[in-house]
Amino acid sequence: MIGTYKRILNSIGLFFTKSAPASGGGLGIVLFSKDRPMQLEALLESIKQCISGDYQIVIQWQTSSADFEKAYGQVLKKYSDIIFEHVKETNFKSDLINVVKNIKFSRLMFLVDDILFVNPFSIEWLNDIDLRKNVPSIRLWSGINYTQPSDSISPAPYLSPFAMEPWSSFSWMESSGYWAMPLAVDGNVFDTKEILFLLERTQFKAPNTLEKAFGPYRFKFKYRKGLCLQHPIILNFALNRVNIENNDFACGDEYTSEKLLDLWHLGYRIDIKEMQKIKANSCHIICEPLFKELNC
Repeated sequence: MIGTYKRILNSIGLFFTKSAPASGGGLGIVLFSKDRPMQLEALLESIKQCISGDYQIVIQWQTSSADFEKAYGQVLKKYSDIIFEHVKETNFKSDLINVVKNIKFSRLMFLVDDILFVNPFSIEWLNDIDLRKNVPSIRLWSGINYTQPSDSISPAPYLSPFAMEPWSSFSWMESSGYWAMPLAVDGNVFDTKEILFLLERTQFKAPNTLEKAFGPYRFKFKYRKGLCLQHPIILNFALNRVNIENNDFACGDEYTSEKLLDLWHLGYRIDIKEMQKIKANSCHIICEPLFKELNC
């Protein structure tokens, strides 16, 4: 069976043989954001607090009104010291391909704007990991046993010690739920050239459909080792829905983007320190957001 899958994948040209695998250097981080200035600001602040090492942040963003765009301008200006580039979206696929082409590092990770870093993460932890043989994930940790989008129990697979600390390894093939998603686009780390190869050969219109578009290639990645940590690094706080392409993920419905924008104008911000204290057994969480007032 393994030989059959390898022959199929080789026939579509996915195995790279002329370029070296990504193993060192920094990390390119592509952030997707739409109508969520408050959440984007919280994510960027959590990145400043939690990530150490060399990274390159590119934000691909869009808004539905001038009011949202003004708020985005405030966020982008405030965090200009850590933002390498930001692109106001005109066509999701072509814009993303250009963004990835401009990433200077051989390693790449996607994030969405309703994520927060909840514990420290060092880019150096990725050094010497061959991304053609392993898929590190900072969204997975040993305490995950529930997959929120499918409302299903998904116990952590058997975790083995990995040669490079602080990672543990597991099999994507023998797992379910989040533990069977090597091509997740919110916190998994990839070889930049491989992702560019996929982007140029798949059809998608938004982050959610991007993950689905990668589906036909999942078996190549499932035969790699999955790598996870013993504690959470990021959590996805699904406070509201902004996409219309995919309704698979349950989200909160009280705090719409418009309501959060109103609170933004009133001087409220997401209280990162309090949100980081929330315990979870899933990558995605529906919960009541915790706010703080500016100058308080």
